[in-house]
Amino acid sequence: MKKGLVMEGGAMRCMFTAGVIDTLMKEKLSLMEQLVFQLEQHLVAIISQGK
Repeated sequence: MKKGLVMEGGAMRCMFTAGVIDTLMKEKLSLMEQLVFQLEQHLVAIISQGK
């Protein structure tokens, strides 16, 4: 079974998400195989690059 983590973004939530990611990295936790961000800017960047 694959594990995943969906992170939300936007305004102050983005600061919370950054803190969560920072803590996961500091603790060297790899609890998930996929990390998904819900940020419109990233989606637009990916689409504009044709990926």
